[in-house]
Amino acid sequence: MPRNDLPNEEAAARPHRRPLVDRVLVYLLAGLAFAMPLLIWPWSSEYGYTKSIFALIAVSLMAISAGIAAWRKGSWQLRVPWLFLPFAALLVVSLLSIVPAINGRVVVQSIAQLATFGVLALIAANRVTTKDDANWILGALLASAVLASLYGLLQHREVMLGGPGTSPLNLMITSMGNRNYLGGFLSYLLFPSVILVLRLRLWWLRALAIVGIAFCFGTAMLVEQSGILIALMAAFVVLVAGWAIFRPVAPLRERRLWLIALLVLIAIVFQFMAPSGPLNSVVGLSSSESSWLTRLFGRSAVTVRTQDWSVGWEMFRSNPVLGVGLGHYKLQYLPYKAQFLASPRGASHLDEAFARAGQAHSEYVQVLAETGALGALSVLGLLAALVMTFWTRLRRAPDEGAQFDLLLLGAGAVAFLVHALVSFPAHLPSSSLVLALVLGLSVSSAYGTSARLRLTLKGWTLRGVVVGVVVLGVAASVFAARDFAADLALVRAQRALQRGDVQAAQEDLRRSIALDFAPRHAHFYLGVTQFSVGDLEAAEASFERCLTRLVTEEVYLYLARTASAQEDWEGSRENIDRLLATHPMGATGREARYLDGVVAFYETDSRRSLEVLAALVEDEPDYTQSYVALYRFNTIVGRAEEAEDYLRRGLAEIARQATEILGSIPTDEGFRIRADEYAELVTRIQTLISILNQIVSYEPGEELAFISLGELFRAGAALEVFPSFDNARMSYERAQAIIENKLVPIEERLTSGEPLDPAERDELTDTRGLLMQRLQAIATILLTIP
Repeated sequence: MPRNDLPNEEAAARPHRRPLVDRVLVYLLAGLAFAMPLLIWPWSSEYGYTKSIFALIAVSLMAISAGIAAWRKGSWQLRVPWLFLPFAALLVVSLLSIVPAINGRVVVQSIAQLATFGVLALIAANRVTTKDDANWILGALLASAVLASLYGLLQHREVMLGGPGTSPLNLMITSMGNRNYLGGFLSYLLFPSVILVLRLRLWWLRALAIVGIAFCFGTAMLVEQSGILIALMAAFVVLVAGWAIFRPVAPLRERRLWLIALLVLIAIVFQFMAPSGPLNSVVGLSSSESSWLTRLFGRSAVTVRTQDWSVGWEMFRSNPVLGVGLGHYKLQYLPYKAQFLASPRGASHLDEAFARAGQAHSEYVQVLAETGALGALSVLGLLAALVMTFWTRLRRAPDEGAQFDLLLLGAGAVAFLVHALVSFPAHLPSSSLVLALVLGLSVSSAYGTSARLRLTLKGWTLRGVVVGVVVLGVAASVFAARDFAADLALVRAQRALQRGDVQAAQEDLRRSIALDFAPRHAHFYLGVTQFSVGDLEAAEASFERCLTRLVTEEVYLYLARTASAQEDWEGSRENIDRLLATHPMGATGREARYLDGVVAFYETDSRRSLEVLAALVEDEPDYTQSYVALYRFNTIVGRAEEAEDYLRRGLAEIARQATEILGSIPTDEGFRIRADEYAELVTRIQTLISILNQIVSYEPGEELAFISLGELFRAGAALEVFPSFDNARMSYERAQAIIENKLVPIEERLTSGEPLDPAERDELTDTRGLLMQRLQAIATILLTIP
């Protein structure tokens, strides 16, 4: 039966009496703390995904090792913190959320990730027994943070390759994948790291810790995240209030010179690194002159969070007890976004950029949306247990040093919890790692024995628990390894698609689906490849699977495209309306409007069709497909003049884009181009060629269409999309022949001697001049084609 820890437990855990497995697990915890934040696998889809897989396998192996050691010993003494009870309740509630979920596997996968860091905290709570153990773990975290910060700073200064974009801040993806993630990780670690200044015995190690803390603080300021500053301020207030209540004076007195040095160095760093610091201009690191409050409460930040929180509230209103399912915020975002925009409250957001969000930008809103009232109650219980745990342990701490350490650890937890109000640190592996280890250290024997229960397992109970731990650990590791292999196959498929190798992409995508426990993106890309080769039924099936796995605007769009290609106008209309209800922006929005106009025409609503497409041309003049549709539909309904006007405007726009594409390709031999830029150029070339082929099928005498085809085929040949320049040469020669044929009657009219109206003569002369210019340009180009 569980009972309170005995007062002499601390004495029973002296280093010389510790089992080997305890010492090894402490070093493994320190190794995980150092390695995971720095872990990068360039061939995976996302940095955080790799870290999650690594954490799941590492924690599983540590739990299995502890279980096997207990089996051999014949008993397993577990110290169960009070915190673990509401956390276990949250896991149960999360499992219950599988009932309303549209994809149970996503719920199970999310629970596994949540449980991983809970088990990690439990291992730390049981295996850390001395302050030296805590020093190992905190030192490893700080060393990792310094290296991650250094990496980010080198990217910021463009010494090392960084992320996409031209902004120095956007280059700072470091080993986290995002500067915001780095800033959060550093801020949660800042106060707990001060323990090293107090506890390390060697002066040079304390000096290194001070420099490391100040350096990480400077990087946290550099990333310009207002939520991080607010979180640090809240943590500092809690730290000061806690010190005022419990008055642990001794550690401050003993290390006062070192703490003063730390404060002075942090103050200096703040002046240089903070965006609004008076000395920032000296080093020129800041990319923004606005204050933190301006950025925090500025229109953009407030708008994005208001949107995401409003959608989360709609989820909760629809499923108030159990939510929509753990991990389902991103899956259910679009349906509930449409529901919100259709409500009176959503009307004011119709004209705003309203992008799909993967997370709610507030952990508390997301818990409410995904697990309902029961999940919210579990989190409230967890927060209450957290307060009770720290209060109890601070009151019963063995000495003032332990009290101050607990205050510093608590400040780190507060920084995490406050930042979680406006961000999603619990969904980031490195941030979750810091919280799990901070809480684990806080309830470990290194800082007292209160606020915990002791559970002793023996006999068949022990064997059953150990077998369960081994089975779950092995299963989790196997599934994690398979998922990682599936992710690598997905990335290979994406690169194959960029190269245009559809067959190789399909093979890797099917392999990814077979390996993945809950495949998502692979179904979408498989549908894209099937659509590209004309396997419409298979593509439709793949996209329909995405409706319970990967619900994005692109999925709706491809479903509408696939149905249209099969002349299933009813199915296409269903998905277009579903997509338009979300008010999509950018390229997806304009293609949705285009399909809306096209399908309306085939639904015999030609008036609405022409109105929709004409409005699209005015709003998006570079969207060339609209011109072709307007030309065709106006021709069909007998509006020849309007059809001719749209054809001329469309050809002029296509010619402009073709020239732009050709001019953007380097002429140097052996030039290099980024894979994403290559894929974008290839897509634009193929799209425009397809549109021009439609035009010449309707109007085979349009020389400008063939000239543009020649430009695009030249660009494609330069990028090795096409094996030779033959298509380009043939297109130019076809344009040349058309122009020569057009010149014959013009020359005859001008030289016939019959009287011509001055206006008609001027028009013929201008047309001849234009055609001669084009003919001369074509002749010059043909001389340069290999």
